[in-house]
Amino acid sequence: MNTQELLQVFLDKDHYKELSVHAYMLTGNKEDACDLLSDLLIEIYENPKMQNAVEPMAYFKTVLRNKAYNKHKRDNRTVPLSQDNEHSEAMGQLHDEVVRDYEERQSRLEWKERLQSFYSPEMAEAFIRRYADGYSTRELAEELGMTENALMQQFYRMRKRLKAMLIGMLGMIIFMMTGL
Repeated sequence: MNTQELLQVFLDKDHYKELSVHAYMLTGNKEDACDLLSDLLIEIYENPKMQNAVEPMAYFKTVLRNKAYNKHKRDNRTVPLSQDNEHSEAMGQLHDEVVRDYEERQSRLEWKERLQSFYSPEMAEAFIRRYADGYSTRELAEELGMTENALMQQFYRMRKRLKAMLIGMLGMIIFMMTGL
């Protein structure tokens, strides 16, 4: 794809909305999400590797994820005030990072277990890789030996089931909070 085609994909209303939501989920902040999208736009113009992308949306999401991760690492760097303080700050940061990684893995395992109660482990893992990690449907379909259309249908059904589960969970939480 040339730069113009990549820009068309990026600026497509639905794609831009999807990328905006993805950027917001990565940063948790609207301004930082806009900065990420701006960085992605610059990357489209400057990076010749971008033109080799087979699935531009998956590539865009990967670039956003990498840029968010790098920004997070930069923002969390601190200059120690003293030699004694250096060790405790480093340990605190390491602890926070380990806790975050652990929570992410636990959340991923929890969703995978929920999906596996209805679908095969391979399908559950493919679903998570598609929607959490940004893999393309085409790549996953090839790995699973399915057509892209069949996999998209399966993902649609899985999203529908998850949505119903979440609505049920939210209803239960609201019920418990209101005491009705």
